[in-house]
Amino acid sequence: MAVPYTYRILAEVLVYHRYFLDDGNTPFDQNPALKQQQLRDYYWTAFASVKPTAQTNAHLRNHRLFLKQTPHGFNIAVQALAQNPNATVFKPVIDLDENLQLDFVINVHDALFANYSNLDAVTHYPLLFRNYNDLIEPALPLINTASGTTEAAQYGISTGTQKSLIENNPDDQLLRAKALVSLKMRGEGNGRNLILASGNLPQEHPVFSIRFDNRNTIWNYYSGKNQNLIHSTDPNTKPLVKNGVVEVSQGNTDYPAASPNTVVWERDSVGTLIKTYSKIYIN
Repeated sequence: MAVPYTYRILAEVLVYHRYFLDDGNTPFDQNPALKQQQLRDYYWTAFASVKPTAQTNAHLRNHRLFLKQTPHGFNIAVQALAQNPNATVFKPVIDLDENLQLDFVINVHDALFANYSNLDAVTHYPLLFRNYNDLIEPALPLINTASGTTEAAQYGISTGTQKSLIENNPDDQLLRAKALVSLKMRGEGNGRNLILASGNLPQEHPVFSIRFDNRNTIWNYYSGKNQNLIHSTDPNTKPLVKNGVVEVSQGNTDYPAASPNTVVWERDSVGTLIKTYSKIYIN
């Protein structure tokens, strides 16, 4: 009789971006109903994709693990075997050492990503999302669990860490990557363990989330005829969003929303970002 192997989700990573998800000025996760509605047509592959590092690709093959992209992120699945007649406890077919580390590279393919994302162009990439702490960047926050709200901009790394990651992963072109998701089988704190101390899978697999914030810019309106400035929201900023309405008006005039196509960065003498402007030309 064949052994009834099955596939179980080892971990799930959600990749949210508020530019695509927010409804105008309203955060997409303000309430469960809105979140469900906004996620219905959300596909993170509109701006990015994921792949394992070369070393992790070998780990996947050797441990019967599988990577699958989903509309909202990606899953890591494992071939497992039920440990009791009721199939309520599962264990990977190939034991997973608690220090086994899986690394996944997130690459951005949308040329406008920097314009609509609240990330500084001089940030050292890849952003580093981990479910564990170590001596490299010990102050870096842990990757969000499903309910976490730490924005992606908080996961920037130092020049030294960037150099170390690139040297340790020579085949993965990390200098071009936007993010690196690094997961160990046994993580830090509640909800971050991929396996139990016994080696079995948890009753509920861990769900992590990466949250890219959308950029807020000052909206400057110019005449399409003579290029003169007609109206500005300065010093107030407005969010760049793909969906919903962001109102800008002056007197009886309503102005169109800005798009990510034209964003201007204003920096001080040492390169610190001071303001960002969106340029909108109207007739």
